[in-house]
Amino acid sequence: MSGGAARRAALAHRRGRFDLRFRRDSEGRTFIARQHVSYPFHLTRPFYAETAPAGMLRLYVQSASGGLYANDRLALRFIAEPGAEAHVTTQGATVANRMPGGAAEQTVMLEAGAGALLEYLPDPLILFPEADVLSRIEVRAAVDAHVILGEAFLGHDPTGAGRPHGRLHAETRIARPDGTLLCLDRFAISGATLAEGHPGIAPHGSAHASLYALGPSTRCPGS
Repeated sequence: MSGGAARRAALAHRRGRFDLRFRRDSEGRTFIARQHVSYPFHLTRPFYAETAPAGMLRLYVQSASGGLYANDRLALRFIAEPGAEAHVTTQGATVANRMPGGAAEQTVMLEAGAGALLEYLPDPLILFPEADVLSRIEVRAAVDAHVILGEAFLGHDPTGAGRPHGRLHAETRIARPDGTLLCLDRFAISGATLAEGHPGIAPHGSAHASLYALGPSTRCPGS
């Protein structure tokens, strides 16, 4: 295979990985114990905020690619070890561009150990016309761990012509470390279906959001 052909083959299925492990130190502050980040992702410098629980690590996931493209295969994993506390978000909304050549896939894995607090609250996914995205989120949480998960999407036509966005296939799975299933939510929707305004789907526009809160009631995260 020639150099040009090999490069085209590699780009045909662009893969990116963002893998972090959070650990709590002896003073109660969470730090990044392990990291593996590849293009298109970029890890910003983590920080601590006065308004967050003491010791909680906060960080932004950035992308240098300008969004999702056809045949992207992106994987993110965040592991909070026992007692660790971390808040993960993005630098802004993620654009799913036109995808005539194949769907983009993004998988997110969240693991929270005993007594951990893990928040994953990215900005919305913006679906352009002809975008085709498969999104999978899997949570594995100990019985006394807390996980806060948010996900949202909306449609947008950058040309202003009002064309409906493409397709989104989404799955959110929440389980215990041993695999015991607690929650499974799946849906597949197109912009054309949302535009019809069916009651019970999206009668007032092409936007949708979900928020999941998992953990024992003895503790309220952020209090």
